[in-house]
Amino acid sequence: MPLVEHTRLPAFRRLKDEGLEMVTPEEADGSNLPDIHVAVLNLMPDTALRATDRQFARLVGSFGDRANIWFHVFSMGEEARGAAAREHIAAHYESLDSIREHPVDALVVTGANPSYVDMTREAFWPGLFDVFSWADRAVHSKLCSCFATHAVFKLYWGVERVRLPQKMWGLYQHRIVGEHPLLSGLDDPVMAPHSHYYDLSREQIESVGARVLIESPEAGVHMAVHDDFEFVFFQGHPEYDSISILKEYKREVWRFLMRRRSTYPHIPEHYFTDRALELVADYRSRALYRADTDPIPDFPEDEFGDGLENTWRQDGFGIYRNWLQQILSRRG
Repeated sequence: MPLVEHTRLPAFRRLKDEGLEMVTPEEADGSNLPDIHVAVLNLMPDTALRATDRQFARLVGSFGDRANIWFHVFSMGEEARGAAAREHIAAHYESLDSIREHPVDALVVTGANPSYVDMTREAFWPGLFDVFSWADRAVHSKLCSCFATHAVFKLYWGVERVRLPQKMWGLYQHRIVGEHPLLSGLDDPVMAPHSHYYDLSREQIESVGARVLIESPEAGVHMAVHDDFEFVFFQGHPEYDSISILKEYKREVWRFLMRRRSTYPHIPEHYFTDRALELVADYRSRALYRADTDPIPDFPEDEFGDGLENTWRQDGFGIYRNWLQQILSRRG
């Protein structure tokens, strides 16, 4: 794995623990491999910052031994974050100004947990214009995940995302639409998780000249491109870990039990095994029908064990490898 461990970002240590090989900056400088610098704007909430660092580092590191990957992560809107998240950012993230000082080949903008119907009220919204203005001039391609995709459609073309009747989440099969270098080596069905309250339809995406590459009859558009390569858009989440949706489900159940949402969350589609569904149903019964004086039972997260199989990671690796290969080829 040609990730360059150039900072003490905890994600690097976690990936090394998974058995993935890193190189030092000195080893990278002494190799015959080209360098690819990828900047990642992490907009995820406090509790997901570290996992998101790791997920996207793993994806860009899947490029193999074809290049040294320099992974530069930054954030914005820190004033709205908690103390632990601010400490993590201060200790391990770079600033946008420092990233701008050096050549950057690609930008990844993560998803976010929407706090408002009007996305322009998000704490990080004012800085997005500056980030994309810089990236338009400085990088070869911009890859946007979920919220970031919706933000670009609003910023660039005034296209508004649509609120879905209920959250779209689960694991879905997708079909490949046509041919494109980013799809090289992929076969139907392409698996990917989705988790979003808001959506852009195929018609909305195509209205700005973007091209849909992967879609699902259930979950809608997973992946699209604009201007062949300028933007790569995702509404699905190839970066997710096996337990990512489980953790989201646990969080939404807890929010209901703490009376922070009005309805018990519906079960993510096609994600849980039969054994996992039994655990989910048993917990729901124990949590809802306990005596008023009984405490809320602990969610049995550890009991899910290895029953949540990651069937989408290889497709995600394939897409990111194709993306980085295109950057390397077009850079000249």
